[in-house]
Amino acid sequence: MGLAAGLSGSTAKADVPLIDQALADPFSAASHALDPGVIAHFPHDAVFSLSPELAALVGRATVSADEAAKLLSQRNASSGLAARPGVLPADTPEVGTKRLWPALDMVGKTSNSVPPFGLYLKEYTLQAKRENIEIWVASGTDDISTGTQFPAGDCRSVEADPTVVTPAQAQALADEFQDKQLPISSKYFSTAPPRDGTKGIGQLGLLGGPDFTGNGNSVVTLVDNVRDPNFYDFVNNRTYIAGFFAPIFNLITDRNVMTIDAFDWQHRTGANPKNEPDEDICKSRPARPRTYESVFIHEYQHLLHSYTNPNPSPVGLPFRSEDLWINEGLSDMAPMFAGYADPSITVDRIGAESHIFCFQGYGEKKGKGNANPNYCGGPENSLTLWEDQGGNSDILADYGNAWSFMIFLHDRYGPEMISALHRDPEFGLVSLQNLLNEFGEGVDAYDVLHDFQLMNLLDNIVSAKGVKLTGVDKARITSKLLKAQINYRYKAAYAAPGAAPNGADYVELLGPNGPLAGKDLKSLTFVGPATGPGDVPVENWMVRLVGIDAKGKRVLVRSFENATNLTLTAADLKEFAPFKTVIAVVSVDDLVGAHSGYVPYSLTVNDQLQPGGA
Repeated sequence: MGLAAGLSGSTAKADVPLIDQALADPFSAASHALDPGVIAHFPHDAVFSLSPELAALVGRATVSADEAAKLLSQRNASSGLAARPGVLPADTPEVGTKRLWPALDMVGKTSNSVPPFGLYLKEYTLQAKRENIEIWVASGTDDISTGTQFPAGDCRSVEADPTVVTPAQAQALADEFQDKQLPISSKYFSTAPPRDGTKGIGQLGLLGGPDFTGNGNSVVTLVDNVRDPNFYDFVNNRTYIAGFFAPIFNLITDRNVMTIDAFDWQHRTGANPKNEPDEDICKSRPARPRTYESVFIHEYQHLLHSYTNPNPSPVGLPFRSEDLWINEGLSDMAPMFAGYADPSITVDRIGAESHIFCFQGYGEKKGKGNANPNYCGGPENSLTLWEDQGGNSDILADYGNAWSFMIFLHDRYGPEMISALHRDPEFGLVSLQNLLNEFGEGVDAYDVLHDFQLMNLLDNIVSAKGVKLTGVDKARITSKLLKAQINYRYKAAYAAPGAAPNGADYVELLGPNGPLAGKDLKSLTFVGPATGPGDVPVENWMVRLVGIDAKGKRVLVRSFENATNLTLTAADLKEFAPFKTVIAVVSVDDLVGAHSGYVPYSLTVNDQLQPGGA
């Protein structure tokens, strides 16, 4: 995920400012349940504060991946050397070898940093390896903790250390990557170029610096208890980073590097782990099958994508969170390709995907797949604005939206479309339109978005046997893999003021005494301004009215394009009379990411202003 975070809480935020809204804080005291974890990657322009040891090697106290790449190029050019003299390619060392590798301290306590992300050197022990992967597990001790353990006094360790990663578990992950994930990733995405550790920043520094050399075709996997806000203050930060990819690690080491968290491998690896939920979140250990395998292949897509689409935005433009959704959606496809994830599983069953059920509006519904319910965003979510609902656990809905859209594209255009998105150097919806010209015979990207928005609401309903759908072709708004159904009565289906760019409000029409049936509709007026915040022009307002009669197995859809000013009379609304429920799906189109926030509108039914618009 294009995540990065500082401390939660007002005091901490003043001390640890955010670099960019695209890197907003996904952690907060507002999160009240044990979260399955977020998955993070850091963009090329994320700034890191270096520990004294790393600062001595790099020659500066702070650095981003982009800056590190320039620094490395300059040093190579000035020295005339491709690597430090005497540093030669080497094979992966033997299991049991101890080495220093970079580690992340998001709070910055290790490096006393002003930026929110600290990097420091940490001892790891090689615990398992195969031809194309090596698993290094944190083993060193400093004044904060030892190895993968939590700090002293953490409630999660009162009975046993939940961060122990056994050699058998490490080898199982190595085997899983070598035999399954690598072939799948190479087929659907790409293959990482070799990096053998001879040209990294560290190797150009002081003699006697850390040795990062190894088989250039091997992925260095660092298993660590990531020092995020959850690590330091679990009571107020229930969400943890389950894994991340940061290009800066590759630059420092000249290796392909990923980090996986060490927490609770016993219940989060394998196809059938133990299921031990508890009302006490310090002790709760619900089964989350293949979690870390999924995290790994998710992050590996990020690593590969950093080569096929290395810059987060066009040259000369600042980093745009609008571009994250393709990268994150692709990474969420990876576990599905590997058979680890089934996005159709609901919260009532073990294996439910939090990204999906949070986006659909079921985060607060308790079930076997959601043992510790929590608010985590919902359907009112922009596809192209990352973290538009805020940080905290709301970020899970961003993932779910992006993943659902990728599944929708996969169902309609095949896996070749997903592979093309991974390899395409263009950005955002512009990239999508270019590929639709090829795979969709020129279909408009907006039409695909509008079908997707209806699919989220109606897929499971209209896919049921015997349901009659009027107003749109069923094939356009259904998914073979999702069986989606928005919880349109959820508070996050339309609660925030305005429409999310390239998202949708799902507003059940209301009267003085609650939901209105179709027979009660007398008038409807919609007003969508021609410009949004900052006087940015609106490309298009799209309003769909959806009538649902579950008992009669009937669904009616009426669509109104360019609905800047829409007025419907009782006669216009008469065809909705047989339907028990009527929902307005309101969306605003934004091809180039011009709108940085929600766009206000007004929806009035029977002279009563509806929620969601302003």
